Amino acid sequence: MAAIARSPTAGPGHSKVFVDLADAPPDAADFLLECIAKDGGRKCTCASSVVVRGEAEAARSLLADLAARLEGLPLLDPLDPAARVPAFKSPAALASTPAVPVALGELHFAAPALVLCAGPEAPPFGVEIPTPWATALALEPGADPLPALRGSLAVTLLSRDEALAEVCLTEPSIQKLFVGRIPPWHTEAGAPHHGRLADFLFTAKAHKKEAEPWN
Repeated sequence: MAAIARSPTAGPGHSKVFVDLADAPPDAADFLLECIAKDGGRKCTCASSVVVRGEAEAARSLLADLAARLEGLPLLDPLDPAARVPAFKSPAALASTPAVPVALGELHFAAPALVLCAGPEAPPFGVEIPTPWATALALEPGADPLPALRGSLAVTLLSRDEALAEVCLTEPSIQKLFVGRIPPWHTEAGAPHHGRLADFLFTAKAHKKEAEPWN
């Protein structure tokens, strides 16, 4: 079982979104883009991985759509109000990552991308970079996504699979569970987050379900 990396401040979240194509909402690609790219993808609760379960052609179509949206994000000066991709002052910041570096003058970017992986143990699945860059995994219908969802600060399930939601809720390596179109970076007053005093006293988990399911 993978463990969530921790540090005295804040470590990577390895947050994920699971999409069950059997009942995915029609705006899944838009939603996934926001899950990955919110605030420049720098939050530990921004999705660093997307797991899709369903027929191969439909999975490829959704992931290709999401990849195109990510690749279409412009690389702009961070002071530009339209900027959505963080810039780095030094290429060394990206040297140890699998992202494709792009230099524009004195600014350095990790090219926004979605990287399809062969399995939850296959690199670079789960790698987290503080920019709109993510890995993806396509599962066959009926496959168990839990091995790919473990070790996550936050998981969002775009699925009506109540049994899966129950398993994720009791899985100790998942700290926040959202069901429906609730992004993994969602928070609200009183919601637990790793590093709280409660971590030393008992297991705390955030759980929220979308009030009205999608059509």
